[in-house]
Amino acid sequence: MRTCLLPIIFLFLKMDILFSQTKFEKETFEDAEFFFASESYRDALPLYLQLQKRAYKDNANILYHIGICYLNIPGEKSKSIEYLEKAAQNASTFYKKSSLKEKSAPLDVWIYLGNAYRINMQLTKAIEAYEHFLKINKKSSDFEINWILGQIDACKRAELAVKNPVSVTITPLGRPFGTKNNELNPVFTHDEKYAIYAVQQKFYNAIYWVQRRNGGWGAPVLLNTSILSDGNLFPVFLSDDGNVLLLNYVDLDKSDIYISKWTGKRFSNAVPFKEINSKYWESHACISSDGKTLYFTSNRPSSIGGLDIFFVELLPDSQWTVPRNIGTVINTTFNEETPFLSVGGDTLYFSSQGHSTIGGFDVFFSVKQPDGVWSEPVNLGYPVNTTDDDLFYLPVKSYTGYQSRYMPEFKNMRIVKITYNNKVP
Repeated sequence: MRTCLLPIIFLFLKMDILFSQTKFEKETFEDAEFFFASESYRDALPLYLQLQKRAYKDNANILYHIGICYLNIPGEKSKSIEYLEKAAQNASTFYKKSSLKEKSAPLDVWIYLGNAYRINMQLTKAIEAYEHFLKINKKSSDFEINWILGQIDACKRAELAVKNPVSVTITPLGRPFGTKNNELNPVFTHDEKYAIYAVQQKFYNAIYWVQRRNGGWGAPVLLNTSILSDGNLFPVFLSDDGNVLLLNYVDLDKSDIYISKWTGKRFSNAVPFKEINSKYWESHACISSDGKTLYFTSNRPSSIGGLDIFFVELLPDSQWTVPRNIGTVINTTFNEETPFLSVGGDTLYFSSQGHSTIGGFDVFFSVKQPDGVWSEPVNLGYPVNTTDDDLFYLPVKSYTGYQSRYMPEFKNMRIVKITYNNKVP
């Protein structure tokens, strides 16, 4: 009798193990999908890799997600290619999103593969991947088709730009900058006396204030407690006197502009900038040196397409005007981002996906004419602009600016000073 029971006992034990594995995989997948949807790619990646190693080695859906994660992590983007190449071999029109049972990848894997090739300077392959997507996907919207055609043109421009680089000196900042962690969103006063920047810590994003003294930078001061940030506020602008700080508050489905002011002893608690925030997405803002004009980005219904640059003006009674779109010379049917002004306020620096880029976002500048009309935007050129997304270029004086860039020699995002040697922009 006991002998007969043994196979049954082992059967139940085996079923229990299989059930546990399936439950584990399901929960891991759900967690990975949550992080992926919230664009927390560093958190999603190890979960997808764990699934691939465990039981989904050749699953195109898992490979697709791994590839996109790598594509969004500085320093890891070259790794995306092998995963997206494998996933693309099993792309399907009938792809089912957010399903662990799905074995194929969606057709847009070819777009991501094109992006991966483009970012990693494999421009011919990038063009082929984009063209292949247009060939196999018969349901592309006009917007999607125009974006892909724009990336094909960008790849062709990139080939020429790389052969004709502008002369610049890109210098990583020394201490107290240059830590082992990623440094993001550096904002400086135009006289380079004060700076505020974010540092990506393990569990939160720290915001530091630093002052230049005797030709060098002093010790950084942590602002998180003062401005009431638990890690979801990022600096976007610092006024010339160092007294007004604008920040971008980012949540899962919300992005607003916040403001904090120097009280003489500390920066005040950051509060919403109600005059420009809406129920839509506001991601960046800057104020002219005279304090009379504020430019910001938003995807509100009056935008031409995606994120546009808007502006408001300060009235004599200290009220801001109703936001107005800056117009079609600057804004396109694609996204415009991270506007900054020169010290005189007559030159606007911004990033765009819609002008003549060499891939992704590029930084452009436009000069305000005497009649108030902005000039046709000019690309800052390679290597300031690359085939990846290039954002957040902060001018401090003529031919000089700051930016956070991935530096291969340091293997992280570093704050750098960019100087144009031939004084072009």
